[in-house]
Parts: sequence; C-alpha cells; structure tokens
Amino acid sequence: MRRTLRILALAAVFPARLHAQQDDVAKHVHTEITGVSLASLASDKATVAVGLALTSDRDLDLGEIRVARLRLNGLPVFAAPMPGPIHLAKSQTWTAPEPLRVTVYLRDVASLEPLISAIDTGTLLVEGEVTARIELGRMQRLMMFSSQASVPVRLHQEVKLDIPGGQFGRAGAEMLLSGANAALTRLKGPVQGMEGGLRAKVRDADLPRVATIVSTYELVDAAGKTTPMRWTGIGFFVDSRRLITVAEALEPWLFDPEVELAIKSNEVKVRLGSLRLVAATSAGQWELGKELSANAGPTQKKMQIVMPRDGAVLPVRAEVAVRAEPRNLAVLTLKAEGPAIAPLITPEVAESWEQVAVFRGAREGSIEILLLPAHSENGRIHLDAPVDSSVFGSPLIGPTGIAGIVQDEGQAVPWAEAVKVLKLP
Repeated sequence: MRRTLRILALAAVFPARLHAQQDDVAKHVHTEITGVSLASLASDKATVAVGLALTSDRDLDLGEIRVARLRLNGLPVFAAPMPGPIHLAKSQTWTAPEPLRVTVYLRDVASLEPLISAIDTGTLLVEGEVTARIELGRMQRLMMFSSQASVPVRLHQEVKLDIPGGQFGRAGAEMLLSGANAALTRLKGPVQGMEGGLRAKVRDADLPRVATIVSTYELVDAAGKTTPMRWTGIGFFVDSRRLITVAEALEPWLFDPEVELAIKSNEVKVRLGSLRLVAATSAGQWELGKELSANAGPTQKKMQIVMPRDGAVLPVRAEVAVRAEPRNLAVLTLKAEGPAIAPLITPEVAESWEQVAVFRGAREGSIEILLLPAHSENGRIHLDAPVDSSVFGSPLIGPTGIAGIVQDEGQAVPWAEAVKVLKLP
C-alpha cells in the first residue's frame, strides 16, 4: 500500500514579509515510502530497509531528511538522518540511492510479537515524524525565524513487508523470531510494553535527569528589523542543583557558520541581552537569569571559514566555534534546590559499544531515546550513526553507566575529560 505524505517546504522570504507565517510561503513536497524489506535477521538483531522517494512542485534543495519517533509495528527504532545535499527538480521524482536502514536489537524489546505479526501478515505499520531541512541562502534562512528552515509531518503508513527467500524465508524468519521471543519471555516475564533492555533501563534511571534546552535570541539588521532565532538541544542534571549542557546553548550564534558570516559581513548583529535560555524536564522548567546561572568552560576554540559573498569580488571570512572539542561544555546552576536526582552511575569506559543511548529534544518539549552503536578513537567517542543538532548536549549512556556527552553530529567528549574541563568533583 502506498500513500503520499506531504511535507510543507519553506520558500524564500523577502524583507517586506519578514513576519509572515511559514505556512503562508509553503510549497508541497511529496514523500513516499516506496517499500520496506527485511534486510537481515540474526539471533540478536533484525535490520529493516525503508525506501524513500520525493517529488516537488518546484526546484528545491534539501540539506537532510530526519525521521524521529520512528516505530515499526509499535517497536521503537532509530534511523540515522539521510544526508544532503538533495536536489529536487520540479515535478521529477527523486529516489533515495540507499534505503533508510533501521536496526531492531532483539534484546532491547520486551516482546518480538510485533515483528512476528509483520512477517506473518506481510504488512508493517510505519509511524514517526519526517522532517525535511530546506537549504536557503544565508539571509533567507535568517529570515525564517530559526537556525533551521524545516517543517515536520506525521508519518502513519501501512506498507507491504518484503522478505527474501519467499515462503522458505518467511518460515525461517518466523521460526527464529518465535524462538527468540520465547527466550525473552523466560528472561523478562509477562510483556508490559514494547520497550526492554538498555532503552527501558535509561528510561527509568536516566530520563528523569534529562532536560530539553531551548535558547532563543534576536538578530538585528542595518534597518533595525529583528529576526528571532532558536536553538534546541539537551542538558542533564548531575545532582539536584547542576545541569550540564554544551556551551553552544549559551552562545549558539558562535557555532553557526551562516550566522557568523552574516555578522562578519555586517548584515546583522546579535541584539544585546536578547538571549533567553529555558531548561525543562517533567519536574518543571528553569530560565537563565531567573532560576539558573551559567558557568561556561574555557574560551571556545575556533576555526576560520571562508565563503563567497553575494555580489562581491572577495569572499567573506569569519571564525566559528568548534563543536567537537572539550571546551564546548557548560554548567547551569539552579539558584534553589531542584528536582531529586539519583547519583550518576559509575562512568563507563570501553573501546566500542554495540549500543549506547542518547536523547533527542523536540520543540514541544518531549524527549526521545535513541539507541545506536559507538566506538572510542583518538581520545574521542565516535557515533557510528550520525545524529542531528537536537541531540547536542545529551549524555551518552552505555550498558553500565555514563560514557560521554554528545557535542556534534558524530562525536562525544568522554566523561572523564568533561569532568576535568568543568572541574566537577
């Protein structure tokens, strides 16, 4: 079964329409799941490949496509963002060269019945939220009221599940999953929900300490017009008073190449005193300057960037702060006693992890648990599947404790290094 989904893509905004709503300038992009297949099945995990196709009623450039809160027949899974650039030519279908690959770790679910049912019926319910990031020019993007021009759409589509090997392949998959499900039932007892393993562990032990961090600030152009900007990430409590996050949350413009280039070109400047940072958990919310005070790490390390300037012979040069660097950390301190927080579990050190848990923040304040593989290399933790900016600041949790803090799309600073930089006891 195929159903066409619609993503509202943002078109260019001109200064005279600076305060127009995004929907007023939206165009339709059609997103279609072209097929779902069981790519591999082993005694410990199953890999599902999801095909994707896009069409647009105008020429459009996308930076990346992200699928959040993805569930297959109710099982929570993680799909890495599909990287850009992706060019959509008007009225032509673009098909992803590689399918989205999602892995279901069998020990991480409470029951395999949803997968067994999918194989038995030959259909799979795919649910989630698809977000397309729109590539705009620098000033166009700054006028979209956000550091990213994107619009999410809910995904709820039942599709045919292809299984290699025909009836023999289907029978073999059912036999393997039924045996694994029986083993899970013996180990975990009656099914209480879809989640198990590391996901269930961090949901109970670590999710209560995790906060969404939303930072907003204003850019002002030479004519005095104001553009609100927004950054969303993650922080986490190490005790009832101290919240750890990335320093980017305190000065997001320093880490954004487009904004820094616009500032360096004297196109805009940051309005003094416009930064507003709010941290929120299920226990409450706290605002910087009111309930929170900040202590960033040492001065940020920077790198030089060069970009052609519209209508100019010489390119513009600017310096942007480096994300994947130990100094990109900050401590936010509550002025009064905060929520009761359990002590952090003994830090975990390993060369590689088949699974670690990280947390993704959302605009509406909800938090999603993501599971993905990782490994250590040259004093850094490298994520084997990329994440997006709403994961920045997240603790990286291994099977036995915290291992690091996510700082960019593919790296985390080890916890021991973070403790030294922030001078934690």
